[in-house]
Amino acid sequence: IDYYDECPETTEGQVVNDNGCSVIDQVYLYSGIVSATIINGNVAGTLSFSITNNLDEAIQLESLRVYDGNSGVLRASATKSSNPDLFPSLEPGSSHSLQANFGSWIYTPIYYWNFTYQGEEYEVYKTWNYYTGQTRPLNDEEIARIKPWDKKVVSFKKEIKN
Repeated sequence: IDYYDECPETTEGQVVNDNGCSVIDQVYLYSGIVSATIINGNVAGTLSFSITNNLDEAIQLESLRVYDGNSGVLRASATKSSNPDLFPSLEPGSSHSLQANFGSWIYTPIYYWNFTYQGEEYEVYKTWNYYTGQTRPLNDEEIARIKPWDKKVVSFKKEIKN
């Protein structure tokens, strides 16, 4: 994954770094299926959630949350404070992935990575459309659907690379 040749259009008020791109536009998110069953957008099995730092300095990963895209229910959550080994400092051009095993159905997961860059905290989020295989931004309705949930959530583990 390369640095942007040209920055995406930024929203008014977003912090823009020296090369003219907003910070969140330079952190790339993607997700994938490790081993899962998919029926009409509902997924059960192991999914991978990845983040790539395309900024010119390291970022400190702080947390990852995954919500059900239909109900807005929190289905997986981990933080640096409770799982420090899962949230490293991510150097420019490098990526990090975490996996979660969903034993029951989750519909088009929405995932949020939080990170710190130059002392400021940022949140970037996407959803993965299992029909098209494309990661895409959330619309206002999807963002509004997200709600806190205090029931049992799935835990994450480091992705094992061969």
